[in-house]
Amino acid sequence: MAIMEHLTVPPPTTKKIRRGRAPGGGAEEDLASLDFTHHMMRYLASCDAARHVIMAIRSTARPERRLFPTFPQTFADERDRARLTPVAIKAMKRIAGHWRLKGHELADLLGVSPSTWDRIAAGKWDQSLSQDQLTRVSAIVGVFKGLHLLFADEMADRWACLANRGPLFDGRTPVEAMIEGGIPMMLDVRRHVDGSRGGL
Repeated sequence: MAIMEHLTVPPPTTKKIRRGRAPGGGAEEDLASLDFTHHMMRYLASCDAARHVIMAIRSTARPERRLFPTFPQTFADERDRARLTPVAIKAMKRIAGHWRLKGHELADLLGVSPSTWDRIAAGKWDQSLSQDQLTRVSAIVGVFKGLHLLFADEMADRWACLANRGPLFDGRTPVEAMIEGGIPMMLDVRRHVDGSRGGL
């Protein structure tokens, strides 16, 4: 009830104070000023109380339902893997063309044998990529996109196959480092590229 009482306080209105010296050395003006100040303080308290009421109502309200919920992509669901596999294979073929990778290098990046990649590339493989393999593709696609944001010239495609003396690569090419280090190194290379373009 105390809060609702504050909410009914109207905003203060300025009273025209008579100019000139009032009897008692300006006491009338002082009383008018004090009355206005008191009213203003009550009004401000009312605004503050209203804000607290609104916040309390919002905190107890039911969360708004999202029309399009988002889920973390872990590739654990077989249906998701079946749906994403054709897209992932197409992406890897495109990246292989840009980076000029050989078949065995692409197979090693994807985590399959060269003969399996040959069947995949020929369209004679009707299985879904595994969770591990899709995670590899996701990381490599991230590296590829990051490089094209970092470089505006042919270096975007050359960088992955150039020897790198940085501490992360130790003289190896990024492709060699990712093949040897697997998913952890692929994620490190992705973070390295994103960090170089100011993405982290």
